[in-house]
Amino acid sequence: MLSNLWESITQTGQTTVFISIGLLGFIYLAVSALFGGLGHDGDGGHDASAGDGHDGDTTVSIFSFKVIAIFLVGFGGIGAIMSHNGFSSAASVSGGLCSGVVFGLVGWSMLRAMYRQQSNSAIDTNNAVGQLGQVTVGIPQDGIGEVGVTVQGSYSTFSARTESGQPISFGRRVKVKSNAGGQLVVEAV
Repeated sequence: MLSNLWESITQTGQTTVFISIGLLGFIYLAVSALFGGLGHDGDGGHDASAGDGHDGDTTVSIFSFKVIAIFLVGFGGIGAIMSHNGFSSAASVSGGLCSGVVFGLVGWSMLRAMYRQQSNSAIDTNNAVGQLGQVTVGIPQDGIGEVGVTVQGSYSTFSARTESGQPISFGRRVKVKSNAGGQLVVEAV
């Protein structure tokens, strides 16, 4: 029934349908590029997933809206060209599907390569444990101060306190003993 309906649509009508499908994908990609992803690609918050968020292996789903939009551009564009040049409906749809899959796979590969190039500047305060640092804001008795420590190759300052509650003055060298919820526990060295 659907094949009879599709065959009854004129060649120009078929070309218009293909162009519309291709434009739908193109418009999504253009708006996404201009405005940053239309809701983070609609797949639960992120186009890229890093597994559990700790292994750094960033991937892009093959079913990402961006990949689907690239598929639609390939399908609609090649389908329209084939339909306009007199190919049968079946050939136009087949050509569109094949090129859409190729476009989608190439786009997916390119997106994966780009996402893998992204870096994360978040510093894990657990990596500060055992490091030496310096008090940048004096730690008062039973209070909170600040220490500067080089972590993951970058110098950063963190809130800090002493385990014993004893004060440590500005400029003193300290060793990070533990991490208590993002606040470093230090001792003077």
